[in-house]
Amino acid sequence: MTQWTGFNLDVGFTARCILMTARRTKWSFFLRGYVVPGNARGMVKRCLAHLAFCSLLVLLPNIAQAKMSHNELNTAWRDLIKTDWLIEENKFPFQHCFEQSAMANKIPLALLLSIARGESSFNPSAVSKANAIGIMQIQWPGTAKHLQVQQKNELFEPCPNIEYGARYLKQLLKKYNNNIHMTLAAYNYGPSRIAAHSGHLPSGALWYSEYILNHHDHVMNRAYITTGDYEQLQAITVLTFNQPYRAQAMMEYLQGQYKMFKFDWFLSSETSSKEESFRVRVLVSSQYEEVLAKRQLSVLGFEL
Repeated sequence: MTQWTGFNLDVGFTARCILMTARRTKWSFFLRGYVVPGNARGMVKRCLAHLAFCSLLVLLPNIAQAKMSHNELNTAWRDLIKTDWLIEENKFPFQHCFEQSAMANKIPLALLLSIARGESSFNPSAVSKANAIGIMQIQWPGTAKHLQVQQKNELFEPCPNIEYGARYLKQLLKKYNNNIHMTLAAYNYGPSRIAAHSGHLPSGALWYSEYILNHHDHVMNRAYITTGDYEQLQAITVLTFNQPYRAQAMMEYLQGQYKMFKFDWFLSSETSSKEESFRVRVLVSSQYEEVLAKRQLSVLGFEL
């Protein structure tokens, strides 16, 4: 796993790679053709790929910016929620809890699952730097007290946390006249910062709505997969960022380069860390896929 924060590039590896390549190949380079021994040829290829990768990191976005506009996101969510999707049993962690809370609070199940996946990747122990806790990332003590949570430890229990998240969504949906897009903006930014009839949202709120929309696509795609369980997929962390939009951009780049594999990214919040981190992962369903993924990604300098 490689940690990329801002523009901190792996200069050490790049320098070592260049020096090693030079030592191994200085006697075999020709001005035309570049005839190189097999092992050195691999090092040259890897070095050039890593340099290109470092250049890519410099070009990653520095601000959270949605690709879709406010109106486009509003329309996308409105059209999606017209259908009450039926999701196959036991496709997601704690699915029985999600189903109970979705029915009790009249919240679309797919929406609840999408938020949980985007907020914590279904991790009951997730804690953010803002002290948001658990699967649905309920902020303690502010939002938790508003929802009448009696003890902080309750938020680490999967089913109660999901129920509190569903109740909060129900309240926000009522406040924003069942507008999913505005509700998501308020879930992320806080209802005090999102006017009920605003035609303009902060760029970060737009980005979050689009972010959950992408997770909704994943949830619905998984709903129709009949082989294998969600928990049977092995996730291998490729690299980690401290900004979500950079992780998303890197995931999109890797997915474009390696279409045979499935990449995703998620928020990794740990109590041992003072900062949130966002992991880009490759998902594999067999040892064969794992070996191939590691082999292909090693070209970019990753030692997984």
